[in-house]
Amino acid sequence: MKQIIKLFFFLFLSLLCYGQEIRIINSIDDKPIPYGKIYLENRLLISDSLGKYFFDQRPVGFIIRANGYEDKSIVSLHSNIIKLKPILTI
Repeated sequence: MKQIIKLFFFLFLSLLCYGQEIRIINSIDDKPIPYGKIYLENRLLISDSLGKYFFDQRPVGFIIRANGYEDKSIVSLHSNIIKLKPILTI
């Protein structure tokens, strides 16, 4: 019985400490936005060519920027997909 309790404790603890992968995509066609800039606590992070970035810990409060798209401010993550709106010029 003690082993089962220990197992549940470690499983619960691992859920609290997991990281978070985000994907930055275009809000119109859901295509990935490569090399998006993530500004987190005075640090600049860059997503990969598929618009993905993995945080070691769940981030709180950051800004996403990409050329040709509106900036998006994230207070807390509710989804791992972040959609950016293209800047439309006429």
